[in-house]
Amino acid sequence: MPFQINADNTEIVVTSTLVSEMLVAPGSHELILEAQLNCGAEYQVTYTPASNAYRAQSLIVKPEDFDMAEQFAGGVYKLRLIRRNLVTDLREDIRGCLFADADIRCLIVEYYAKNYDRRVPGYHAALLGLQHCGKCICDEACLVYQQLLELLNDEGNDGCDCEQG
Repeated sequence: MPFQINADNTEIVVTSTLVSEMLVAPGSHELILEAQLNCGAEYQVTYTPASNAYRAQSLIVKPEDFDMAEQFAGGVYKLRLIRRNLVTDLREDIRGCLFADADIRCLIVEYYAKNYDRRVPGYHAALLGLQHCGKCICDEACLVYQQLLELLNDEGNDGCDCEQG
Protein backbone atom coordinates (compact mmCIF):
# COMPACT_ATOMS: atom_id res chain seq x y z
CA MET A 1 0.00 0.00 0.00
CA PRO A 2 2.36 2.74 -1.12
CA PHE A 3 -0.42 5.37 -1.32
CA GLN A 4 -2.55 6.27 1.71
CA ILE A 5 -4.85 9.19 2.42
CA ASN A 6 -5.42 10.39 5.96
CA ALA A 7 -8.89 10.47 7.55
CA ASP A 8 -9.47 14.18 7.05
CA ASN A 9 -8.35 14.08 3.41
CA THR A 10 -5.57 16.63 3.91
CA GLU A 11 -2.54 14.45 3.05
CA ILE A 12 -1.65 11.64 0.72
CA VAL A 13 1.36 9.77 2.09
CA VAL A 14 3.52 7.88 -0.41
CA THR A 15 5.82 5.31 1.17
CA SER A 16 8.08 3.57 -1.32
CA THR A 17 11.69 2.77 -2.01
CA LEU A 18 11.33 5.16 -4.97
CA VAL A 19 11.11 7.98 -2.40
CA SER A 20 13.66 6.75 0.14
CA GLU A 21 16.30 5.89 -2.47
CA MET A 22 15.92 9.30 -4.10
CA LEU A 23 16.53 11.00 -0.76
CA VAL A 24 19.73 8.98 -0.24
CA ALA A 25 21.20 10.25 -3.53
CA PRO A 26 20.01 13.87 -3.73
CA GLY A 27 20.51 15.67 -7.01
CA SER A 28 20.44 12.61 -9.23
CA HIS A 29 16.66 11.95 -9.28
CA GLU A 30 13.31 13.65 -9.24
CA LEU A 31 9.84 12.34 -8.46
CA ILE A 32 6.89 12.96 -10.73
CA LEU A 33 3.41 12.30 -9.36
CA GLU A 34 0.68 11.87 -11.94
CA ALA A 35 -2.89 11.81 -10.68
CA GLN A 36 -6.28 11.50 -12.28
CA LEU A 37 -9.45 12.38 -10.35
CA ASN A 38 -12.58 10.34 -11.11
CA CYS A 39 -11.04 9.09 -14.36
CA GLY A 40 -11.14 12.66 -15.66
CA ALA A 41 -9.19 15.71 -14.41
CA GLU A 42 -5.43 15.19 -14.53
CA TYR A 43 -2.68 16.59 -12.32
CA GLN A 44 1.11 16.35 -12.45
CA VAL A 45 3.55 17.50 -9.79
CA THR A 46 7.37 17.24 -9.77
CA TYR A 47 9.25 16.90 -6.48
CA THR A 48 13.02 17.23 -6.01
CA PRO A 49 15.04 16.27 -2.92
CA ALA A 50 14.99 19.98 -2.01
CA SER A 51 11.18 20.07 -1.98
CA ASN A 52 9.73 20.51 1.47
CA ALA A 53 7.46 17.51 0.96
CA TYR A 54 9.04 14.67 2.91
CA ARG A 55 8.51 13.11 6.32
CA ALA A 56 10.40 10.03 7.54
CA GLN A 57 11.36 8.81 4.06
CA SER A 58 7.81 9.32 2.71
CA LEU A 59 6.49 11.85 0.23
CA ILE A 60 3.69 13.99 1.66
CA VAL A 61 1.30 15.27 -1.00
CA LYS A 62 -0.91 18.21 -0.03
CA PRO A 63 -4.15 19.42 -1.65
CA GLU A 64 -2.36 22.61 -2.69
CA ASP A 65 -0.10 20.49 -4.92
CA PHE A 66 -3.24 19.84 -7.03
CA ASP A 67 -4.52 23.44 -6.73
CA MET A 68 -7.15 22.36 -4.17
CA ALA A 69 -7.98 24.28 -1.00
CA GLU A 70 -7.77 22.55 2.40
CA GLN A 71 -8.83 19.01 1.48
CA PHE A 72 -8.50 16.72 -1.49
CA ALA A 73 -11.69 16.83 -3.55
CA GLY A 74 -13.91 13.81 -3.05
CA GLY A 75 -13.57 10.94 -5.46
CA VAL A 76 -11.27 8.26 -6.82
CA TYR A 77 -7.61 9.11 -7.36
CA LYS A 78 -5.63 7.09 -9.87
CA LEU A 79 -1.97 7.65 -8.96
CA ARG A 80 1.39 6.96 -10.55
CA LEU A 81 4.67 7.92 -8.91
CA ILE A 82 7.69 8.02 -11.23
CA ARG A 83 11.30 8.31 -10.10
CA ARG A 84 13.35 9.74 -12.96
CA ASN A 85 17.12 9.61 -13.09
CA LEU A 86 18.23 13.09 -14.17
CA VAL A 87 21.37 11.77 -15.90
CA THR A 88 20.13 8.69 -17.77
CA ASP A 89 16.40 9.53 -17.90
CA LEU A 90 15.72 5.99 -16.61
CA ARG A 91 12.26 5.81 -15.04
CA GLU A 92 10.76 3.50 -12.44
CA ASP A 93 7.17 3.75 -11.26
CA ILE A 94 4.51 2.50 -8.89
CA ARG A 95 0.75 2.81 -9.31
CA GLY A 96 -2.22 2.82 -6.98
CA CYS A 97 -5.69 4.12 -6.24
CA LEU A 98 -7.25 6.04 -3.37
CA PHE A 99 -10.72 7.21 -2.41
CA ALA A 100 -11.33 10.55 -0.68
CA ASP A 101 -14.82 10.72 0.83
CA ALA A 102 -14.89 14.00 2.76
CA ASP A 103 -17.34 15.62 0.32
CA ILE A 104 -19.99 12.91 0.56
CA ARG A 105 -19.81 11.43 4.07
CA CYS A 106 -22.85 13.28 5.36
CA LEU A 107 -24.78 12.69 2.13
CA ILE A 108 -24.33 8.96 2.67
CA VAL A 109 -25.68 9.14 6.22
CA GLU A 110 -28.62 11.30 5.16
CA TYR A 111 -29.52 9.04 2.25
CA TYR A 112 -29.24 5.83 4.26
CA ALA A 113 -31.36 7.25 7.10
CA LYS A 114 -34.14 8.03 4.60
CA ASN A 115 -33.93 4.95 2.39
CA TYR A 116 -32.15 2.08 4.17
CA ASP A 117 -30.69 1.16 0.79
CA ARG A 118 -27.83 -1.24 1.51
CA ARG A 119 -26.13 -0.41 -1.77
CA VAL A 120 -25.00 2.97 -0.45
CA PRO A 121 -22.92 1.75 2.52
CA GLY A 122 -21.76 -1.17 0.36
CA TYR A 123 -20.47 1.13 -2.38
CA HIS A 124 -18.87 3.38 0.25
CA ALA A 125 -17.13 0.45 2.00
CA ALA A 126 -15.86 -0.89 -1.33
CA LEU A 127 -14.35 2.48 -2.19
CA LEU A 128 -12.78 2.92 1.26
CA GLY A 129 -11.07 -0.45 0.83
CA LEU A 130 -9.61 0.58 -2.51
CA GLN A 131 -6.21 1.61 -1.15
CA HIS A 132 -5.78 -1.90 0.30
CA CYS A 133 -6.27 -3.70 -3.02
CA GLY A 134 -3.23 -5.57 -4.29
CA LYS A 135 -3.87 -4.46 -7.85
CA CYS A 136 -4.84 -1.19 -9.44
CA ILE A 137 -8.57 -1.17 -10.24
CA CYS A 138 -9.10 2.55 -10.56
CA ASP A 139 -11.34 2.47 -13.63
CA GLU A 140 -13.71 0.06 -11.89
CA ALA A 141 -13.65 2.25 -8.76
CA CYS A 142 -14.63 5.29 -10.86
CA LEU A 143 -17.72 3.38 -12.01
CA VAL A 144 -18.64 2.45 -8.43
CA TYR A 145 -18.18 6.10 -7.37
CA GLN A 146 -20.44 7.29 -10.20
CA GLN A 147 -23.11 4.76 -9.19
CA LEU A 148 -22.88 5.99 -5.60
CA LEU A 149 -23.28 9.62 -6.68
CA GLU A 150 -26.26 8.73 -8.86
CA LEU A 151 -28.01 7.08 -5.92
CA LEU A 152 -27.31 10.04 -3.66
CA ASN A 153 -28.52 12.52 -6.26
CA ASP A 154 -31.72 10.57 -7.04
CA GLU A 155 -33.16 11.29 -3.63
CA GLY A 156 -32.55 15.06 -3.70
CA ASN A 157 -30.63 15.20 -0.45
CA ASP A 158 -31.13 18.50 1.32
CA GLY A 159 -30.18 19.83 4.71
CA CYS A 160 -26.55 18.78 4.32
CA ASP A 161 -23.86 21.34 3.65
CA CYS A 162 -21.59 18.82 1.95
CA GLU A 163 -20.55 19.32 -1.63
CA GLN A 164 -20.67 16.41 -4.02
CA GLY A 165 -17.38 15.35 -5.66
